[in-house]
Amino acid sequence: MGCARRQAMAFFCPSAFDIKPQRVSFHHKTSLMFIQPLVTCLVSSRKTFMRNLCQLASALLLAVIGLTANAAENNESYTKPMLGKYSCSFISESNLGRYEYPNFQCVIKNKGNDLWLEKLSGSQRIRGTITATQAGFDFEGEFFCPYGDCSSRAFASFTQLRPGVFRGVIESPEDKITVNLEKNK
Repeated sequence: MGCARRQAMAFFCPSAFDIKPQRVSFHHKTSLMFIQPLVTCLVSSRKTFMRNLCQLASALLLAVIGLTANAAENNESYTKPMLGKYSCSFISESNLGRYEYPNFQCVIKNKGNDLWLEKLSGSQRIRGTITATQAGFDFEGEFFCPYGDCSSRAFASFTQLRPGVFRGVIESPEDKITVNLEKNK
């Protein structure tokens, strides 16, 4: 019996090791040595098994709740400085060439329970939710033209270059757009 199986059985049913394991053969020639003690444990000491199972479930639930609370607390302390107005520029590269757009106004704000990035002006824009990462943030939303038809889904990972400065790349089959964000002072 493997070490992990033995430890799991000892936790759930300590009395399983008071019984000598017996090899149980199945019709498809598979044999397992841990079946008999586990079945015996379930039958003979169901209370112990259930109590230990409930303790494990409670411990796991508390651990998940604790991790979720810590993640939310850490995420808020990390994302709060990201909120604000930004200057943002696009650099578009395609088979037609490279074009650098000037700075336009962007914002990172709370929208419901999400953080939201939006380019507020210009002929090509982005808007969507962002999720903080250790390196910066991930963006999921849309690339669109308010004066024409150029809407498409957009995804990018933004890297923080220094406090308040981020760079990400939105790629599509036709082109690649580098987005530079710099927080206004």
